[in-house]
Amino acid sequence: MNDPDFSAIDLETMTGAGLHNWQKQTFDTMYGGFKRGEMMTFASGRNTGKSMLTAVMLDNLCKEIIMPPFEVLTTADVDGVPWYTVSCRKEVSVWIRENGVEDREWYSHIDSRWTLHRNIFDMSQEMLAMTKLRWGT
Repeated sequence: MNDPDFSAIDLETMTGAGLHNWQKQTFDTMYGGFKRGEMMTFASGRNTGKSMLTAVMLDNLCKEIIMPPFEVLTTADVDGVPWYTVSCRKEVSVWIRENGVEDREWYSHIDSRWTLHRNIFDMSQEMLAMTKLRWGT
């Protein structure tokens, strides 16, 4: 390619290590550095996972378009009070974190393998009511 604004960098050679000074300088001078959501990747060759990457990206995009703002997955009584496990879109997740009190109105959901889920919450009945008022059902 003869495009002066194009820089090909092999990211596979950079895994597990910090950036070298020349790499950081290249990233910072190229379009003013990479901003969130602006990094472009290119995959080619055989058996590199291109189809799987495309399928996952399309699946995530479809979930964002089709998925309701939130949905209740399960309900359980904790000390005689109902609590709800709720899955939500990213914007609802941000709203919950900004408007609710962590460890009192909501907890980040941790599954049976101790995996922390960013967009799944265990929440009180009051927090669920506030979420329904704000985002509808």
